[in-house]
This record gives sequence, structure tokens and C-alpha cells, in this order.
Amino acid sequence: MYLRTTLDQLGRADQAKAAAVRQRALLDQAAAAATAPMVAMTYNWPRAEVYTYLGVGAELVAALEKSAADLPKEYDPPYRLAWVLLKAGRAKDAVPWVQKAEALAYGPRKARVHSLAADVHEAAGDREQARKCIHRQVEALTALPSSAGNDAAITKAKARAAALEAPAAK
Repeated sequence: MYLRTTLDQLGRADQAKAAAVRQRALLDQAAAAATAPMVAMTYNWPRAEVYTYLGVGAELVAALEKSAADLPKEYDPPYRLAWVLLKAGRAKDAVPWVQKAEALAYGPRKARVHSLAADVHEAAGDREQARKCIHRQVEALTALPSSAGNDAAITKAKARAAALEAPAAK
């Protein structure tokens, strides 16, 4: 990802895309060779990121659905699937997946999942549900022990909550 970002910033988009194509092939091969669903899950995020970078996130949906089915108690597969669907412009399809991820997430991850849920609901046109998700994110962040707290994240979430409280622009 860093190589691609750097190449893009240097105006070498063709090289960045070629690196992404190679990365996709490597990650697909590694996921296919995984010896267990939990091992395969470790490739969900990098695959989601590279597929989305290449503009073909929808091609990963079936693999992420399989990962979610194989690991029904893990928040990560539905979270990654919701993110891919959102990035593919399919926010309404992402709603049930992000709701499942919210139900399964724990600890500091819960705050990140609530933030994605707000993104999904807002993109799907449901500002009220997005607002509720952001309030849950603030609650999750403030419930963390001080050693794990992140004041900047709390401030950012509170500002987003305030923005969602304001009437929607018409």
C-alpha cells in the first residue's frame, strides 16, 4: 500500500497499478493456501484494500461472504465486507453486514466499527441511524481505559455527532 501511495504521488500511476495487480495475485494465492478459515481471515483487510484500490472491490464480495459464514462469531469478515460494499457504492447492501459487525465487535475495535456503521448509514441516506452510530462510537471511546484512550478520536467523533445533529442540507 505504501509503495502504491508513493508511486501515485510521484505521478507513476501505471507502476502503482502494476504493483497492486501483483499484490492482489500474491494475496489471493496466500488466502487460497490458508490452512484454516481463521488464517484466511488475516488476508481479508489487505485483499479488501487492494481490490478497492483497483476498483474491483465487488469481485471480493463472495470471498468475504464465505469468510463471514466460516467465522460467524468474528466481527472482522462482516466489517471488511461492509467496507468493501460501501467503497463499491453499495451502501444499502452494506447495512446488514455492518450491523452484524457491530454486534460482534469488542474493545477498541467496537469504536471503529461504529464509525464505519455511521459511514454506511449516512451513505445509505439514513442520517438518524448514522447519528446513533456516532453516539455509540463516542460511548465506546470514552469507556476505554485511559491507557487505551484517544482524545483526538473522541473529539473527532463528537464533532461528527454535532454535524449529524444539524439539519441536513436540502
